[in-house]
Amino acid sequence: MKFVTAFLIGTLLSIPEVRADEPASPPEGWKEYTAKDKSFKAWLPEGQGDKKESVKTLMPQRGQMLRFASVTLETKAGGTYEASTVTISPYSGPITRIKAVDRVDIIRDLFVDSAKGKASGEKEIKQGRVPGKEFSIESGDTVSRNRVFSWANRFFVVSVSGTKAQVMSKEATMFLDSYKIPENYTGPIEKPK
Repeated sequence: MKFVTAFLIGTLLSIPEVRADEPASPPEGWKEYTAKDKSFKAWLPEGQGDKKESVKTLMPQRGQMLRFASVTLETKAGGTYEASTVTISPYSGPITRIKAVDRVDIIRDLFVDSAKGKASGEKEIKQGRVPGKEFSIESGDTVSRNRVFSWANRFFVVSVSGTKAQVMSKEATMFLDSYKIPENYTGPIEKPK
């Protein structure tokens, strides 16, 4: 239970499938962002709003540490792009006995509770060998599209929030698709045959 409580704190800081046809570099007007701790990469539109970066460490209980690395871009149009990772150290205890995809369900439920919303459109996704889920959360006039992955001691999270039109836009999908987990977690990416 202490883990769940600590993780709820992490949801306040937060929130793709690898495709063979996606471009290797960002399009004009976008720039690749690498997290300060090198735990993820994502493309962000340039000059579209206020970008905030953070790396925070919490010690919710003795001997356990949670590290949150995140970037948030609040756009001038009112939407928000967020990318983050959560690292649990040491990787021990009850969490090691929960399947990765079940850990993603825990995070999804925490997001839904935090937003006081309703989840929909859930589908399983994968990046390399890392399992995850994509889902939307509706809460009043705000909608978020979220992708959450889990591997060993890390959770990888990327989301877009705003109006339904904003989160379903081509730009939102490009941002979600651009989120990359380091290959040392995903293994080699398969090339199309």
